[in-house]
Amino acid sequence: MPSADQPVNPAFRSLIQEMALPAVVMDLDGTVQLWNTAAERLFGWSEWEVQGSSLPIVSKNKRDESLLLHRIVARGNSFTGVDLVRERKDGSTVEVSLSASPLRNEKGEVIGILGLLEPIQRLTDAQQIVERQPVEQLERDDKGKAEETIAENAAYFHQMVEQAPDGLLVQVEGKIAFANQEALRLIGAPEAGQIIGKALEDFLHPDQKEATSVELRLLGGEKKEIRALETRLVRLDGQVRDVEIAARTLNYQKWETVQLVLRDTTERRSREKARHHNLEQVHEAEKMEAVGRLAGGTAHDFNNLLMVVRGYSELLAARLGPDNPLHKHAEEIQKATERAAALTKQLLAFDRKQMLVFRVTDPNEVVRRAEKLLRPLVGQDIELVTILDPSLGRVKTDPDQFEQVIMNLALNARDAMPEGGKLLIETSNVSLDQASEGRLEGMPSGPCVMLAVSDTGVGIEPEARAHIFEPFFTTKERGRGTGLGLSTVYGIVKQSGGHIWVYSERGKGATFKVYLPRVEATLDAPLADPAPAVSVPGTETVLVVEDETGVRNVTREFLKANGYRVLEASEGSEALLICERHQSPIHIMVTDVAMPGLTGPEVAQRARLLRPKMRILFISGFTNSALLQHGVPEGGAWFLQKPFSLSALGRKLREVLQVEKDKIKD
Repeated sequence: MPSADQPVNPAFRSLIQEMALPAVVMDLDGTVQLWNTAAERLFGWSEWEVQGSSLPIVSKNKRDESLLLHRIVARGNSFTGVDLVRERKDGSTVEVSLSASPLRNEKGEVIGILGLLEPIQRLTDAQQIVERQPVEQLERDDKGKAEETIAENAAYFHQMVEQAPDGLLVQVEGKIAFANQEALRLIGAPEAGQIIGKALEDFLHPDQKEATSVELRLLGGEKKEIRALETRLVRLDGQVRDVEIAARTLNYQKWETVQLVLRDTTERRSREKARHHNLEQVHEAEKMEAVGRLAGGTAHDFNNLLMVVRGYSELLAARLGPDNPLHKHAEEIQKATERAAALTKQLLAFDRKQMLVFRVTDPNEVVRRAEKLLRPLVGQDIELVTILDPSLGRVKTDPDQFEQVIMNLALNARDAMPEGGKLLIETSNVSLDQASEGRLEGMPSGPCVMLAVSDTGVGIEPEARAHIFEPFFTTKERGRGTGLGLSTVYGIVKQSGGHIWVYSERGKGATFKVYLPRVEATLDAPLADPAPAVSVPGTETVLVVEDETGVRNVTREFLKANGYRVLEASEGSEALLICERHQSPIHIMVTDVAMPGLTGPEVAQRARLLRPKMRILFISGFTNSALLQHGVPEGGAWFLQKPFSLSALGRKLREVLQVEKDKIKD
């Protein structure tokens, strides 16, 4: 018995010593009574060094933790799978999974504690594995006396085995002869009679049966033990459980028996899978974020170059006049910059730095509008079908950009069906639960609207699915695509607070599902079509604050050509100095938002203290959300997004100045 005044009986000691897992038995004072060979092998202390003392494997900073666990079991409770860090004799540490249960006497009183410590990090082949020395057999001078001793402790021995936190099985000649309560639970058998006489192999999962059976059948030959064999069991009720098996051959009288320890690892493996899935999502999000920053930064710089090319081509066209043969050349340059600007817009969409006008929108109405455009584009050999939920909820997004999402997905599906097929566009209301939230990274639980675009095309190769939303990635042949369509879709959806998910099988088509949060709000009225950007001359003084020399120069040339008086600054402090020293009024300041040193909003804030009547027009390639981060108040500032035409700048100037004049009149 594991207490100071009650010696440990030989049968109990023999069982503990033969266990494949490291085991320790302590009395209620924490004194070690038994320390088996597997524990010697793992931690380095021999039994004679440990027995009669407190556990040496508990470091000073872990004593409170160990005391708490000791108290829990001493009160009669059991636990399994508590991950701990313990010390070896050589000073190194090892991670173990501790399972512990109380030991009771015939009266049911707790008299000791049994602990099983399984190493979490397995020994590699490169590490030295110290084989345990054979355990000396107990001398039984008087067979009758030994049998009497075993009989006296049979009840205690049986209770200890039955209450073990792991499943214990004993197979004799390949058939189960004994199973404790945990083993019965694992197999799903209410009574031992349901499995006695059968083999553990009868309960193995079909996918694991062959490999596991081979390992078990090797026992008894050269192989005497199995340390940690991961497999799966099928319970009698059909449920599947992940288990870890440790096994050892034992000689009992004339029979060779196998002792098996079964640990239920279902929950642990589920947690590991969840952690692995979360890590994959984090890595994927980090990769997409890095690609997005690269794409967005490239697009931002490229926009400034386009501003210069586009601006000077406009000035050139105006000076040449429509009758000049070179006028058409200048117009072609403008058209080329417009096409290039469209590409940078797609890159900014991927990086979620595109300017979106968010409105409460009916997705069905956007689909109907897109359907009219798609009918002539998909071709006669493709059947276009729409199934729209009449009770579909509303979302908050940019309706024009949401239409672009539909168009891009549909045209991508068309290209996947060169021999014709079916293109299906569906909408429905869905409610995301916690399980869905794990799959749809970034989406909160709750009501959503789902848009699905499916095709019966060639499908997407598994290798390609990991890259399809990256800019410039395309599976189309050279010259048939820029690789920006799906990256644009990704950026618009993410910027709208949603998620996009794709499922595809080779040769069986693909389905793209877009999820957007549902909102309970009244539909916004459609935006009026913008007036044409016609250049309007002026006579006011304009302060241009722009760190890009090319953009600043072409802006100055245009404004002077249209009658404005122009002051210019390459950075914020220079602009403030001009505001302080210039003797005449400055009617409006046109400033870039992101600049080295003082940002545009910071310059504007300080400049208003010097010139309260001066108007501010911000220009930038960033989105409205990025502008907020730079300090531009939402809805409270005039703004023009790059790249813009010079005629659009001229009209915006007149708009700002005229509105302010009207305010003064009122």
